Amino acid sequence: MEEAAIRLLIVDDNPELCDILENYFNLTSEITVCGVARDGEEALFRIAQSQPDVVLLDLIMPKLDGITVLERLAQAELAHRPRFIVTSAIGQDAFTSTALSLGADYYMIKPYDLDALRARVRLVAVRPAGTAAPGFPMDAAQAVLAAGIPPHVLGYRYCIAGVEMLLESQGPCSIVKDVYAGVAERFETTPACVEGAVRKAIRRAWEQNGGQFSALPGLGDTGAAPPANGRFLMALRACIASVGRGRGLG
Repeated sequence: MEEAAIRLLIVDDNPELCDILENYFNLTSEITVCGVARDGEEALFRIAQSQPDVVLLDLIMPKLDGITVLERLAQAELAHRPRFIVTSAIGQDAFTSTALSLGADYYMIKPYDLDALRARVRLVAVRPAGTAAPGFPMDAAQAVLAAGIPPHVLGYRYCIAGVEMLLESQGPCSIVKDVYAGVAERFETTPACVEGAVRKAIRRAWEQNGGQFSALPGLGDTGAAPPANGRFLMALRACIASVGRGRGLG
């Protein structure tokens, strides 16, 4: 028996982006767009009316922003509670943390890769409410955020993609040959750009954490300098695995 398509609601005040997303997803067999909302008020109506499986929710919108939408839904009694992927062209730590605390499953910074978004929709759609994705006890994005990497820096996306590659690898995985190259291909840049952006993001988080990553297994006190990229990404992978065994950040 063929599985039912994932019902996706697009919530964004950019009409051109909505058209692009709707056309893209309606060409797929596993995802169908069940509605489009251009502001927060319409989003609340569409969610109740269409009962989507996944909502792609922009945070900055007229009438009601994405945070307010999540706040109202957290208090509402819904027969079917969707999963949420929140998006924004402006990465702000406070917005991101609030969205995740209100039940958002993932955060993506615009512009995003459509194929990566499609994969993320499929991943979050299979989660029962309040659980992690199969095989991913903690989401890579949650781990990167918890480590202190701010969403508005370029290295944020590269760190997430790198950790996901490490999680998906079935054998030995070279940071330079496999991770940097794979992330560079995905984002249409160079391995050197990926390496530099990740290094800068790690240093920024390390400085904001008081020169340490004590909550990350395998790191602790890194001395007078932030950890190398490979060591940091591997520590995040270990942290996600440890959550699955009942341990984790904090």
